Amino acid sequence: SSGINAEYGDHPDQECIAKREQEEESSRKETALLVQYNYKNLLQEHCVKQSWQFPTYQTNKIGPAGFSSVVTVNGEDYTSKTMKSKVLAEKSAACIVLQSCNVIDENGQPVSTGDPKRSSGVSKYSWCKNQLQEHFAKCGLPYPTYTINPSGGKGFTAEVVHEKHPEKVIGPVGSSKRIAEQMAAHKAIAVWKILDSRE
Repeated sequence: SSGINAEYGDHPDQECIAKREQEEESSRKETALLVQYNYKNLLQEHCVKQSWQFPTYQTNKIGPAGFSSVVTVNGEDYTSKTMKSKVLAEKSAACIVLQSCNVIDENGQPVSTGDPKRSSGVSKYSWCKNQLQEHFAKCGLPYPTYTINPSGGKGFTAEVVHEKHPEKVIGPVGSSKRIAEQMAAHKAIAVWKILDSRE
């Protein structure tokens, strides 16, 4: 029976080794990106552009040789992957925020602002949800509600409704749920004829 166990035992070991090598290679590439780009600086610059408070990091040791960081940006928390150092953990957390905000792509590369497909997102519409909320708060009314729907595997659309306005508004396709909500809010400002202090 030991021969049978040995025979069947080889395959899982080989698979484990191959998987571990893939993970190590992926980790090496990710670490190289975190060293190449100062994502913490990029995130801080992005927060300044959006008139957000500076990000705050809470970093903890995970296990014998790892660190995990939680960064708070604009009231939301983002958790890093487990990294080998505190600095890399914080950079990883910043990277995750920048990806969710469409500032960098899924490969960690900065998005070109000259490409309308990639730049039509947070930087242009990030103020819109706050604008709507402030408007209704001043009127003593509840905030509008958003419903997110996937858009054929190519992003998301958001539907925004409010009890004061009969027309529901569906925004254009956004690359993330957050951007879809912001774009829907932008459209709602126009459809509902809400004064925009920025124009």
